[in-house]
Amino acid sequence: MPKRTFKTLHADARRIVEETSLVRIQEGPLLSLVGPLKTFIPARSATPNPLYEWMFQLVVNSMNYCYWIRNDNGLVGKPPGGASSQLYRLTKEHFEEMLHGNFEPYIAALRQSGLPHMNQRLEDLAEVQRVWSTAWNYGVNLAYYTPDEVLTWIDRHCPGFTRDPFLKRPALLVQELHFQANLFTPAQLADVPLPADYHIPRILREMGVLSYDGALADRVDRQEELPSHGAEESALRAAAIECGRRLAAQSQTWPGWVDAYLWSVRKLYNGRHHLTLTADY
Repeated sequence: MPKRTFKTLHADARRIVEETSLVRIQEGPLLSLVGPLKTFIPARSATPNPLYEWMFQLVVNSMNYCYWIRNDNGLVGKPPGGASSQLYRLTKEHFEEMLHGNFEPYIAALRQSGLPHMNQRLEDLAEVQRVWSTAWNYGVNLAYYTPDEVLTWIDRHCPGFTRDPFLKRPALLVQELHFQANLFTPAQLADVPLPADYHIPRILREMGVLSYDGALADRVDRQEELPSHGAEESALRAAAIECGRRLAAQSQTWPGWVDAYLWSVRKLYNGRHHLTLTADY
């Protein structure tokens, strides 16, 4: 069994939100997003190749984290070229080679990319590479599994995915799988949490949905680094997950669409996000 299920993660996030005074959810502004969210959700059709999508998401999400470094001033900053768009581009360019078992061109391109924390990334990619044939065989029958069964498989075979207490990358993998392949039922998806990163709390704060304790607000606005897995970072991520759950329930959808909607409007909001040097997201 995995360290936790998606459903128990929702319960953990709710408990953190109830017990903390660092971050509070404002119900009125939250409910004001129901209409825009319902309007945003489009009709989707399934991809003809969910197996391809499964393998692609395993590769890219094994390394989709931590685009930040400490600069000369001791702060956390993004290096040139260190963006998720670059990781996705390189993965698409070399994916056909990987499908045939040849990872070397991809690894060489990653080493030359300028993406930070490459040693950690390559260790996590190696987990996927070691179980490549097992993943392929599992993916053939993907339509028969639930999101939590996918999480169980990931935790057993690629534990680098699940070291994050908020399971951001497994949640994102399941989310993208469903968006592309329409694999899961509404009841199954209701338990899959919003993938909690640094952008979602920022957007929700600017929308008035989240309010921060004064000291935490000052730290975020001054771009002070928050410790990974500390009370402040955990409260921010838990609040994002709980907002996703509540808004999805009110909109008769699932948290993945909340995440997609918030990401679609993220460039309209320019406030500071919290900074944490972490391989969780």
